[in-house]
Amino acid sequence: MLHCYQPSLFVKFQVIDLLKILFFKPGMRSSLVTDFRFKQFSLGHGQSAFKIGTDSILLGSWISGDYRSVVDLGCGCGLLALMCAQKFENAQVLGVELDEPSFLQSVANAKKSPWANRVGVSFEDVRKLDGRTFDLIISNPPYFAQQVESPDVRKNKARQESHLSILELFEAANRVGHSESTVAVVFPYARRQNLIESSQRCGWHLQEELRVESHPGKQAKLILAKFIKAESEPWLEYLCIMNLSGEYSPEFKALTKDFYLDF
Repeated sequence: MLHCYQPSLFVKFQVIDLLKILFFKPGMRSSLVTDFRFKQFSLGHGQSAFKIGTDSILLGSWISGDYRSVVDLGCGCGLLALMCAQKFENAQVLGVELDEPSFLQSVANAKKSPWANRVGVSFEDVRKLDGRTFDLIISNPPYFAQQVESPDVRKNKARQESHLSILELFEAANRVGHSESTVAVVFPYARRQNLIESSQRCGWHLQEELRVESHPGKQAKLILAKFIKAESEPWLEYLCIMNLSGEYSPEFKALTKDFYLDF
């Protein structure tokens, strides 16, 4: 059965799951159960297959532009969808999730958010998604490859690329994107070449790249990347989360200050 929570202007769609933890999460208040509070919204993630992580928060903080329609492919508890709703005040936002407990939690989070009238959630396989186009296609996809799988099937689907490859994600972007669309993803820096090759196979070209290091002098752990259909010279930047004294860097604070409570 197809399920879909949609505000008044939304059409049918649906969802899969992600949100992985790589770094600490500053400035967030949580109950002993599951709620996390940001400056303008709070959300539960206890039923989501993978919990809130700094990788999604970085992506949602970093993405910029003028978008009127946004789809979060594999929205989990709905974090990126809500971050985009906060950032892009005129955008209709849709989260798509296939894991049912995550879908139900994202519905609850959307309904209690300040943007319930323009955030919808749909229960659907990203690989079968079509029928509408979006200005921004954003995702924190399953990005672990060839690793020992957890006994928890839901966690495997949320984190193992065997359940949704990056190539399949870009193929989905072709079905729901248009000539002026942007694709924004977070991915392990160690697998950057696989990301670029998969995007090019589907006709997407790297426009902007942010390489994220946990500490000064450490190899980059993450890449935040924007892709468009037109070829251009990519813009490259770097971000270090911690400084030499072990505190959050001014650059990290500046990037995430619209969301984290303590910045």
